[in-house]
Amino acid sequence: MTSQDRDSLLSEQAYRRIKRMIVSLQLEPGATVRELALVDQLGIGRTPIREALQRLSLEQLIEIIPRQGIFVTQIAVTDLQHLFEVRIPLEKLAARLAASRGREANWRAMEQVLEAIAPTTGNLGNETLIQVDEQCHHLMYKASGNEYLERAATTLYSSSLRLWYYFLSDIGDMREAVTEHRLILDAITARQADKAADLMEEHIRVFHREIQDAIGRQSLTPVLD
Repeated sequence: MTSQDRDSLLSEQAYRRIKRMIVSLQLEPGATVRELALVDQLGIGRTPIREALQRLSLEQLIEIIPRQGIFVTQIAVTDLQHLFEVRIPLEKLAARLAASRGREANWRAMEQVLEAIAPTTGNLGNETLIQVDEQCHHLMYKASGNEYLERAATTLYSSSLRLWYYFLSDIGDMREAVTEHRLILDAITARQADKAADLMEEHIRVFHREIQDAIGRQSLTPVLD
């Protein structure tokens, strides 16, 4: 492995690990991001960390303010509707393209992921269901064969996922919603592009309703002194 390849790998590792920290709320909205603390915590040098932070800034997960610092972006209730408006057409396009361009290797990978939520697996927490949902979406983006769509959809999914984590304690059992990926996969592998797109739209709408309901419950919860 060349030094350039090694640097690229470290930068990718830093990006993925910091992104996970932000999305899962280990780094909370509004938190200050400190480069040196990340270097110590991740065991990765400053240059890969800085490159990762630049990528996360482009994805609007952090905000870099000159002479002030680096901060995790806030979460606003309006984010949900704005994300919903963009994700619906993009996810439907991804499903359609996956149905026309996907290959057997893509479907095998999704099958393996969906085994985690087979009826015989018993009760599963929403944390596990989130991971299954995330993997299924990313595999569909990959199967679309369009790297621009894959990047855009991944960015939007990350923002949606952060909302999911933010309201996780107020969201009910999402197993039924996540198992919808089985029907989506069946439609995609049958090359039924329109059906796959319609199923994906309903899947996103279920997510939207769950978050809306969670927001409603939180707004009705009295503030304790």
